[in-house]
Amino acid sequence: MRDGLAVTTGIKICGLDSVANAQAALDAGVQALGLNFVPGSPRELALNRAAEIATMATGRAPLVGLFANASDALIGTVLEAVRLDWLQFHGDEPHAACDRWDLPYLKALPASSGVVAAARNFPNARGWLVDAVSKEGFGGTGERFDWSLWPDAAARKRAAGAGGQWFLAGGLTPENVGAAIVELRPDWVDVSSGAEGRVRGRKDPARIRAFVAAVRQADEELAQSR
Repeated sequence: MRDGLAVTTGIKICGLDSVANAQAALDAGVQALGLNFVPGSPRELALNRAAEIATMATGRAPLVGLFANASDALIGTVLEAVRLDWLQFHGDEPHAACDRWDLPYLKALPASSGVVAAARNFPNARGWLVDAVSKEGFGGTGERFDWSLWPDAAARKRAAGAGGQWFLAGGLTPENVGAAIVELRPDWVDVSSGAEGRVRGRKDPARIRAFVAAVRQADEELAQSR
């Protein structure tokens, strides 16, 4: 946990589209790699490409599979083809549907004044990812939520229980992530569209590097202020 401790912010990049960009993320210092398996998403990844990324990343960073209201059949098919370390549920899944796969998981929650209460409904989660509410779909829209809805440190700590962590998402970019870390002090930051260039759904290595650099600069500022 970050509260009062000199620790660095975890960085997760979601919606990776190729081995080359996954490699760029690892080289830049990203700690977790997200693969999108939501049908119809601009970042939906084919199983063969996901398996190639998994082969490259094995033992280097957790590989996170993103699903939203997915059928058991879809999740099972992905798990048969791709070695995933964590799951991420970005829909309306109840805790039983998240717990059943015997893998660590993240539960995405829409930013609201009730986000801490919602997190308590998923006590076995490895972490809770707070994202913007959008009519466009489940995350990756580039929309930022009102940061006043982010729970304070005491509320996050009470909800964390056995050690679950808080992931900040929603409209983060290299230009604003430093301010977000200094103001909100999340355990992790999660970026998708903010690490893309002109083509939606395609990661940009330069944007990835800039995002990581901004996170580490903010971490350094916090460390010096203590």
